[in-house]
Amino acid sequence: MENKRKIFSIIMAVYNVENYVKEAVESLMSQKFSKMNQVEVILVNDGSTDHSKEICLELKKLYPDNVVFIDSKNYGVAGARNKGLKVATGKYINFLDPDDGLSESTLSDVYKFFEQHYTKVDVVSIPMMMFGDSRGPHPLNYKFVEDGLIDLEEHFDYIQMSSPSSFFKSTAIQEERFDETMKYAEDAKFIMNIIGKKDCYGVVTTCHYKYRRRKTSATQTGPMDKNWYTDYFKKFSLAVIEKHLKMHGEEKTIPKYVQYTVLYDLRWRIQIRNNVAKLTEDELIELFAIIKEILFYIEDRTILSLRKLSFQYKRFLLSLKENSENNFFHEYEENNDYKMVIGENELGEPNIFCLSEQKISVDLIQITKSKIKIEGNIGTPFDLKKAEISVVFQGKVYPTVAVDRYVQNLYFVDTLIKEYNGFRVELPYEIEGVKYGSISFIIKYKGKKFVPKISYGNFSYLKDSEAKIYERHGIMLFIDDDRSTIKVDVTSKKLLKQYRNSYIYRLLHRENKKFILKVILYRLMATFIRNKKKKEKWIFIERIQEAGDNAQALFEYCSNKADDIDKVFIINSFSKDFEQLKQYGKVIKYGSIAHILQYLTADKVISSHADEYVYNPFGRNRKFYNDLMDQDYVFLQHGVTKNDMSDWLNKYKKNIRMLLTTSDYEYQSFIDEPYNYTEEEIFNLGFPRFDKLVSKTEKLILFMPTWRNPLVNKINRQTGEREYNSSFKDSEYCQKLVEFLNSPKLIDLLKRTGYKMKFVPHPNIRQQLIDIPVSSDLIETIDHDVSYSELFSVGAILITDYSSIAFDFALLNKHIIYYQFDENHLKDGYFEYETMGFGPVIHELNGIENYVSSLFVENQLINNPSQYFERTTNFYKYTDHENSKRVYEAILDLDS
Repeated sequence: MENKRKIFSIIMAVYNVENYVKEAVESLMSQKFSKMNQVEVILVNDGSTDHSKEICLELKKLYPDNVVFIDSKNYGVAGARNKGLKVATGKYINFLDPDDGLSESTLSDVYKFFEQHYTKVDVVSIPMMMFGDSRGPHPLNYKFVEDGLIDLEEHFDYIQMSSPSSFFKSTAIQEERFDETMKYAEDAKFIMNIIGKKDCYGVVTTCHYKYRRRKTSATQTGPMDKNWYTDYFKKFSLAVIEKHLKMHGEEKTIPKYVQYTVLYDLRWRIQIRNNVAKLTEDELIELFAIIKEILFYIEDRTILSLRKLSFQYKRFLLSLKENSENNFFHEYEENNDYKMVIGENELGEPNIFCLSEQKISVDLIQITKSKIKIEGNIGTPFDLKKAEISVVFQGKVYPTVAVDRYVQNLYFVDTLIKEYNGFRVELPYEIEGVKYGSISFIIKYKGKKFVPKISYGNFSYLKDSEAKIYERHGIMLFIDDDRSTIKVDVTSKKLLKQYRNSYIYRLLHRENKKFILKVILYRLMATFIRNKKKKEKWIFIERIQEAGDNAQALFEYCSNKADDIDKVFIINSFSKDFEQLKQYGKVIKYGSIAHILQYLTADKVISSHADEYVYNPFGRNRKFYNDLMDQDYVFLQHGVTKNDMSDWLNKYKKNIRMLLTTSDYEYQSFIDEPYNYTEEEIFNLGFPRFDKLVSKTEKLILFMPTWRNPLVNKINRQTGEREYNSSFKDSEYCQKLVEFLNSPKLIDLLKRTGYKMKFVPHPNIRQQLIDIPVSSDLIETIDHDVSYSELFSVGAILITDYSSIAFDFALLNKHIIYYQFDENHLKDGYFEYETMGFGPVIHELNGIENYVSSLFVENQLINNPSQYFERTTNFYKYTDHENSKRVYEAILDLDS
């Protein structure tokens, strides 16, 4: 019997992780631990619907002395772990997630530590290192300084919330189990209940937990789920507080580390702004009531001590506390300055901010042939709503125009926490009068004037720590040594060369020489080409792996224009469109040296997409080229913008110089909604690809739903593809698609009328097509790149949900049906489907089946109802097939 006792039991709750579970188990089997025969790996298949079960069985055959397999229906991660605990025989227990792993020395190092401190701790934790969609150390790794014991009374902020990165004495677990009613934070609740018995745990720093960050994990998609809020606070925050009140027997008092843990997890929920679940008014009232109840048990000083939470949010939390002293934030005047006290530091001393030391952020600089345009913001602890911000240039004072910085403001759901003060100013100049000028800012606040220091955003093209100079249109800007002034001069090749050579010299003193030499080479080559360039250069780009959109249509139109402009199309070399595009002009491989040099020397980047890889091919290394990345970004759009996309397309995130629209409704939405664009950047000219629409209708129904961002993994910058997501098949979205595509009534209709159907999934869900089976040969799934304009040409009926492709199809006056089987995943905008849509809105499958049948009389398709054609003609500004001509001419005139 003694031989059956194991040292370690590693319990893994396996659910739809066919791509990862083998790698996780291999990380255990490759451990440098001399007693691997005393390690059991308990794989609990939690009702997986992919090939996870088969892989687990293969692993059991491969490692029969270590792997224990349990097959179960789906109970959730908590239930699966509890099943594993029932059969675990290990002295020490771990709950490794099946998409993660352990470094090679983990079991050896943890075992050694536990044996040395067995009587003192019940839990030993190791650092977490993230990989996958995010990389680097976990935010709570600060406690892993050296191996040792953590006394939580002394180090209340050294909290531990992850059970996978922890090891437990089986005797300490006893009857403790994971709460199977919880969807979130069951980990943290479990570990806190065990650590709370001794208020102490051990840390080992010589190994680490490999934590795979996936966009579709619960921590990433949680904000879209209502349970992530109120249900979570009830089952975790309040439950933990109540348990520790009983454990410690002191009325209304809980240990400070428990306060800190509850508060730490609360911060992730109050800092959410985008992609939040749509809570009703009653749900919001309940949410705030529960947060106030939680805060009642948390001391003010614990809130003030929370790491990496801005003072704005700390102030917000204190304002919700009914029992708060709430006197930690106040402003006063001293020594001809205004000062703000913001809480206290770890020594109990006040944190003091001086207005005279606050920085102003210059986010955008645009140099035209007659003006320098500057946009920025200042976000300080001081309330600057009544402050005046002005700019001094060439001895003149220019008042700034206030700008709403909605995209930067801090919110909790819809509650404004902190409002930033944005500004915009235009500084006119004449080349002859510019020499030796300067730009500085003045803040006038309560009768006092302050000259702030300046910080610089990406689109200012200036960086304190990198190249400190920017030049365009014969004007040169550079950062002054005092950092409160931007020097302005007429371009001097000698001075420009001096600054850029100085930057290269500074680069040579940095580490990672191989990378730095590559940066220097690109910069030198790009600078040489820019200096020798005689003609303007435009580069066109769409998706990395395919063309066929507005950029291609415009590229085709203007490729033969005698305008003395170099035009290049950028696309992956393995794309089917790579060779086809060559008939119109020069085509270059995305990511190649030629692409980088074309980009750094281009005047215009013209694209139908606004993903970062379009306007920033350098990713995180952008800062090394920032002064050379001043191309005018022309965004032709991929589809008509009908929802509020301002969080993504905001000017301060994209810096779009020319944004194309198709209708007065769309145009006005970009002006009225918080995108921060003006009439100078929005051009209502129509989409170039609309010019290519021709009707050649065949007996064909198109089913073209759009995608759901939370259900797919991030895009690969090199390939333009997305990794398969094993949890996709369990979504309502996937199940509704399968139900529609296999509808017996629709399939019977196709047989009866002689029609066929093409299912054209959005390119962002193609990697999931294995989850969307089709049973009839009358329905074809398009799993490759295809010309949408050709599909629209031959299609007779379009069925979509919220996709903007309906706007293309409507121009051909054909039947459109909106099958909206779930709630709109995008923010509301100006477009009302019921009153503005180009077809009926239907929510149930039987409604779709009946409506499509009604479109056929004696198996012949009837004409599109006139009301929908009238809506089309009312929506578009132009339907004359001259959109490309208007857009081309507008781009030519951008700098005139």
